[in-house]
Amino acid sequence: MGINPSTYQSLLEDYGLDSKKLTIEELSQGLINDTYVLLEDNTPVYLLQRINTAVFKNADAILNNQQRALSVLRKSNSNYPELKSTVDHQSFLQDQDQHYWRLTDFVKNSKAYDSSKDSSMAYEAGKLLAEFHNSLKNENLEDYQTHLPKFNDLEFRFEEFDKAFHLGSKERIQEADEELALVDLLKPLLLHHNFNIPLRVCHNDTKLNNMLFSNEKAICLIDLDTLMPGYLFYDFGDLFRTAAFSAKEGELNLDQIKLNKDYTKSLIQGFCSTIENTSKEELKSLSLGAVYMPFIHGLRALTDYFLNDQYYKVNNPTENLDRAKSLFRFAKEAHKNNAFIDKCIKEFSSIPLV
Repeated sequence: MGINPSTYQSLLEDYGLDSKKLTIEELSQGLINDTYVLLEDNTPVYLLQRINTAVFKNADAILNNQQRALSVLRKSNSNYPELKSTVDHQSFLQDQDQHYWRLTDFVKNSKAYDSSKDSSMAYEAGKLLAEFHNSLKNENLEDYQTHLPKFNDLEFRFEEFDKAFHLGSKERIQEADEELALVDLLKPLLLHHNFNIPLRVCHNDTKLNNMLFSNEKAICLIDLDTLMPGYLFYDFGDLFRTAAFSAKEGELNLDQIKLNKDYTKSLIQGFCSTIENTSKEELKSLSLGAVYMPFIHGLRALTDYFLNDQYYKVNNPTENLDRAKSLFRFAKEAHKNNAFIDKCIKEFSSIPLV
């Protein structure tokens, strides 16, 4: 979606910005929201983002959660971008079409990566995720709204998948025989886990390209739209699928999707040697997350494929099917290497897991 010039002008005025000094460029990265970078003298200074309210129906809750978390995170890490206020002291805006907009600082001299480049990057990513949870460990969960109910609830995602299987495109369903077989294989393994673990304030979308790096150091997490109560293994598992493999998310050559054991060990070392206030049960759940999270994302992509692409942005008719194939392979590889993952967690955890 391109931005309407009159909307753009109105937004800048509301934020007290001079349109004569700024130029705008649309960023293509991102499957849900529309994001624009504002530049002054060809230097990025702000990110302007329209929240997709067709997906995120409770934008007020998203922005309130984000504002509350950032106020805490910025106390220990000033790299987290500030959510800018309007001239009327509002943290977000609605335009004439009732779309929600927000403005944040652009994190200068930073870069995001789709997959780990080396073991050091994997270590940094694990460490940053642990620091994120350390900063928010004392937050009151009642202050954070669950604006996407059952977002990472696998039983709910299976219910949605079953509906799509019965009501969706028959032609598309016939094209997914191998994926359906893998769903049947992993379903009982992932549904019947039993961990007594607490809810936390979680990011819930911790793929590697939602981390910013500067001078080879991981400096902050971005895209806090899914921040709300969740389980630690959600965040660990989402990071694992993008930081512990050499292949990028969405890799079409499935034979390239193999666990990198050096990256895995470094990621777990960075996370487990930094995380505070965890229980034995939480740490034991991490290897489940390594399988659970790519699988649930694959299931969601396959569900959307059956329903003719209602949720994710797609560039071609088979993109959601390709996404599901790739994500399921990540899940399958993580499951095959669960013993190694557990071994690394035991090695670097400060809590005996026996």
